[in-house]
Amino acid sequence: MMDLARHFYKPKAPLILLSLAWAIGLLFGRDIEISWTKLVIALSSSLVFFLFSLYLYYRRNNLWFVFLFFFFLISGFLYMLVYQDQHQSQLPKELTGQRIGIRGYLISEPIIDGNLVKFQIEPFSYQWQQQERKLQTKEKLIVYLYLNKEQELEKVRSFTKGMGITFYGILDKPPKARNPGQFDYSRYLANQNIYWQITVSDLTNIQISKRFSLSHFFYVLQNQLAKPFDQYLSHPQSGFMKSLILGNRQDLSPEIRDDFSNLGLSHIIAISGLHLTILTLIISFLLSKLGLTREKRGIITGIFLIFYLFLVGASASVVRATLMSLITLYGLMFRRPFLSLQSMGLTFLFMTFYNPKWMDDIGFQLSFVVTFFLVWGYPRVETWLRDKVPSWLRGAFTVLIVTQLASFSLVFYHFHQYSFFSWLANLLFVPIFSFAVLPMGFLLLLLSLFHLPFAVWVGHLLDVLLYLLFNVIAIFSQLRVLQFFGHFSWWIVILFYFFLVWSLTRKEIKESFLSYQTKKYLFALEKGVLIISMILWLASFLFSPDNAQVTMLDVGQGDSLLIESPDGETILIDSGGTLSFIKEPAWKQRKDPFQVGEDIVLPYLHYQGINELDYAVLTHEDADHIEGYLTLVEQIPIHWFIVGEGFPRTELGEKLYTKLKQKQIPIKVIKEGESHLSLDPNTVITFISLGSKPKEKENNQSLITYAKLYQTQFLFMGDLEVEGEKQLIQNYSLPHIDFLKVGHHGSQTSTSQSLLDHLQPKEALISVGVHNRYHHPSLEVIQRLKERGIHIWQTDQDGAILIKVNPKGYEIKKTLDEKNL
Repeated sequence: MMDLARHFYKPKAPLILLSLAWAIGLLFGRDIEISWTKLVIALSSSLVFFLFSLYLYYRRNNLWFVFLFFFFLISGFLYMLVYQDQHQSQLPKELTGQRIGIRGYLISEPIIDGNLVKFQIEPFSYQWQQQERKLQTKEKLIVYLYLNKEQELEKVRSFTKGMGITFYGILDKPPKARNPGQFDYSRYLANQNIYWQITVSDLTNIQISKRFSLSHFFYVLQNQLAKPFDQYLSHPQSGFMKSLILGNRQDLSPEIRDDFSNLGLSHIIAISGLHLTILTLIISFLLSKLGLTREKRGIITGIFLIFYLFLVGASASVVRATLMSLITLYGLMFRRPFLSLQSMGLTFLFMTFYNPKWMDDIGFQLSFVVTFFLVWGYPRVETWLRDKVPSWLRGAFTVLIVTQLASFSLVFYHFHQYSFFSWLANLLFVPIFSFAVLPMGFLLLLLSLFHLPFAVWVGHLLDVLLYLLFNVIAIFSQLRVLQFFGHFSWWIVILFYFFLVWSLTRKEIKESFLSYQTKKYLFALEKGVLIISMILWLASFLFSPDNAQVTMLDVGQGDSLLIESPDGETILIDSGGTLSFIKEPAWKQRKDPFQVGEDIVLPYLHYQGINELDYAVLTHEDADHIEGYLTLVEQIPIHWFIVGEGFPRTELGEKLYTKLKQKQIPIKVIKEGESHLSLDPNTVITFISLGSKPKEKENNQSLITYAKLYQTQFLFMGDLEVEGEKQLIQNYSLPHIDFLKVGHHGSQTSTSQSLLDHLQPKEALISVGVHNRYHHPSLEVIQRLKERGIHIWQTDQDGAILIKVNPKGYEIKKTLDEKNL
């Protein structure tokens, strides 16, 4: 083993290994509370490892690097503890929901979306109970300003980064993920040192003071540079190019963003190393024509890159690419070239020392992982393809294979979906955007600065090219082929990269000068790991219980429940929605409004690995039950759509009916009485319709669903009220049940004493919105349930409720715990 050890002790790129140790330490220290005991132990251990490393280095003992590796690991752990302790909010928890005053500086440009304006500030003091208190931390606040008049838009557009700001608003915690697989907005903000959001409902509460700052200068400059794109390109091409070249996504079309995301092309829009490479080539070419020396060209190019970094916003991928480019330029200027892996390791250490929370950023993760495999893995894959692919295609295929394999597990872990069609999309479109669209964008910007007539020609050509590309990409995006959905744990991500690195080095190790015994040991270990992995994989299928699952999603003030049978059959009961009482004027409407079906229900279905629904059930036609289906029927195949008698009865019902017919989804109408559906030997569903009564309230038209999963029984009541409950009890023979989905969100008009006495449920499920205007659930209903010893589960308190059912019984799990509330 000594010859293998020497390869580790004398690495060609030690900084990449030390950055790995530092990263492991940071991860271990994340979310751990600091204490003097932990600090003393960590500090003492790191000092011991460092001193031993120095001692062994001077004694020329190869073990010195191992001790240095553990020194960096423990130092990373220690640094994360200290960083988290010093980057906590100073605003006390008792301010939650209180109206407070804030003084600070704008640190982001305002994003205007209808009547909602979002921006970030860096506060330096807050006022509460007529006392002003200073803030010493570097925390930020995100502000939600709601405008009341269209004329107020002009004043908001004058807000720029760097301005002083004073205002009053309601302070609250950012919302956490309330459903499995949902984007955790609270954690996303916390990684930017934002722990609070503040809502302002009146623009007159805000006072602005102008002051000069670099951020304001770059904001104004970015807006000036964006004008040529607005001048020479039509919408949405202009918004796309502003995002591509200047990092300004405010005018990026949501449709284009979604199309690129569906095809795995989102990385094209993000500013990365490719942008800096093209910019560096352009600047170097122009400077070389001026006869400047290599050193001067390097210095000027470096200044331009730093300038561009601040111009486009210092996102993780841009900072990574800029630092690596600067290190490379330094090596070229002073003829002391850095290995790419060395510069990457050094960049990682710099960035995570400045902000270790960057490690949670998906852009940061993909930027470093993909760059590592391009630098380290490219030559290995290119060698493997040498006899398999023609030389003129080999480079493109190598980059495609390396980038797709490097990004796969991270993309699937974060977004719960992956399309193998993205391989073809990247092969076709990345070269066009890299070698045509991006250079033409920079050229258009350069020509327009000098008001040259060529700018018009370039702009027209670019506009036509983008128009054609967007239409082709939109068509490709609709082809839902080779897509799969689901989720796996973070340790699967680690295992995937472990096997990827081993696969790329296997041949190299086999042909190396390592001793026969070492090779024999390594390949025996490989076989052992593969055998154990196969056994565990098979055991997970053979011995795992055949669970059924019922999920009551947290869709706010609405209903949406998913039943998954042991054999994988799926039934969605209602889709949630938003009750709207007043149609907003055009200026107040959002560019990309929140949709329950698309933003909550569909992501959960994908998280569960569901790419089609066997049955979709609509209990009745209230907006908070039906609206989500209007987007779901466009996004996911549905085999059968089940409704009660009389459908459609409302305007929303008519819209849904039209979409179902367009999609050729068969509709099964449940007539008055019972209709049975057997999904498998352990799953029986019964639909109960009370019949269509035109003069009856919509709630009492609700289609009732009874489900028996193994021996566990559920009754889903829709929004049925007391009159309907009486009819249900009188006309149908219902057994005692385990779970009652309480009708009408716990309203006092539902869940009568006679119903509870008749059904005798053990558990009550209430789907209800946080701080809803109806004050659901009713205290009377809660009291009735408690008097009978029925355990209550509410989505406003618990988030989504997951019920796993097997032959032995059931297990209930809530998404939120006390710490999340």
